[in-house]
Amino acid sequence: MVTPQLECKPQTEVVSPDAVAGRSVRGAAMAVVVHRALSSGDSTAGDLGLPSEAVDAFLQAWEFLRQRTPEIQGEVWQDPRCYLWSRTAFELLAQLRRKENKLSEREALQNQLRDALRTFSELAVSAALRSETSFSCLPISREAGLWSPLGSDRIFDLNTSGEILGVEQGVLRHSAEHLSEERKIPRVLCGSHSFQLHPGIAADLAPLGIYFGAAPEEQRFLLDYQSEVAEHLAEALAVVERSAPEQYARVCESIGYILLKPADHGGFANLSHSDLPGFMYISNQACVYDLADTIVHEYRHHELFAIEEEDRVFNDNGIDPYNEAKFYSPLRDDPRPMHGLFHAYFVMLPVLRLWKNLSERDAGHESDPRKRAYYYALQLKILASQILSVGKTTFGMSLFSSCEEERAVLERELSFSDTVLLQACAKEIIEHIEGHAPGDLREVLRAELNGIL
Repeated sequence: MVTPQLECKPQTEVVSPDAVAGRSVRGAAMAVVVHRALSSGDSTAGDLGLPSEAVDAFLQAWEFLRQRTPEIQGEVWQDPRCYLWSRTAFELLAQLRRKENKLSEREALQNQLRDALRTFSELAVSAALRSETSFSCLPISREAGLWSPLGSDRIFDLNTSGEILGVEQGVLRHSAEHLSEERKIPRVLCGSHSFQLHPGIAADLAPLGIYFGAAPEEQRFLLDYQSEVAEHLAEALAVVERSAPEQYARVCESIGYILLKPADHGGFANLSHSDLPGFMYISNQACVYDLADTIVHEYRHHELFAIEEEDRVFNDNGIDPYNEAKFYSPLRDDPRPMHGLFHAYFVMLPVLRLWKNLSERDAGHESDPRKRAYYYALQLKILASQILSVGKTTFGMSLFSSCEEERAVLERELSFSDTVLLQACAKEIIEHIEGHAPGDLREVLRAELNGIL
């Protein structure tokens, strides 16, 4: 993975799909901007109304982290929560600098940035734990339960509420006399790459859409669950390595954290978030082929997040691509905005290749790889017809064109030799269109598949 360091400068070069891991470097670069603003001699912190103790705590932690080795810095910053911290602090700082903020809004922003600056001490705590050195911080209040500081590969089960005081020679200091044992975070090794099965990440991320894992009892359950499913996850990753080797290489380069939950806990949900680069939250599935499908799918979202940082895909053509839900997705029962539709289209391309390759290796598997491949190919056809109709930027047209070339290659390789199966898949999709597509789209979408019947 790319190693971010605190001496880095903000990135301005184009982010390619192969540089998804570089988003953690961008996170460090945003943190550099925050540090420069608060460490300058022009009274920026005072002008912004930030309490000196929060600013001093941030600067102290920054200096400690800066003095660690590049390897320690890189390990800390690869935690997806560090990117989220950087983006949050960067945006809060930018908003506070605007003069037009109302007093109530300004006070809310000040409080949020104050809390973020205090939280940064956790990165220094993690660096001290990793380097087995000492660091004293302003007290960090924590409730009883599992806690993993930002940037840490350790998780602690605090048996009582109290305050974290820092680290003494690699040992966590807590205000309570007894601190419950350090818990081991399960890992899955794939060659030279290690995936952390890290439930501590879920504890702080409920606002981003994580449906299970925020409450203390859920965290403990998930920590034990990761050990149970680690071997199953390794098998699914092996399927990706055999049947989608290019995607497997990218997953290993860019993803460091995977969290599995039982599908029947908190509802079936998979999550990749633009503010959490390198992290997947996945509902476990009994079939390793289905789990491999999900891994490729979720990674590809991260790839598109990185591409979208380069430029906009859609132009201003009267349609709000993010909020106007008026398009049909064969993967959903509800109408979707164009941005969501494009994400579905983009992630399904390598998933189609996965199932095509599986159909050639293991056509008789219970998951019916050939049917899955046919189904995905027809779904992509439906998605592409809608994306084609919407105005795109020059960048977006180039991206869509390259994806369409890839789709055409996949269709040729599939050949659709089993016409009976192809027609059965088309009928199923048409039935879904009839029941769930917006009324003004049904006839157009049916026409895309009527020729097959």
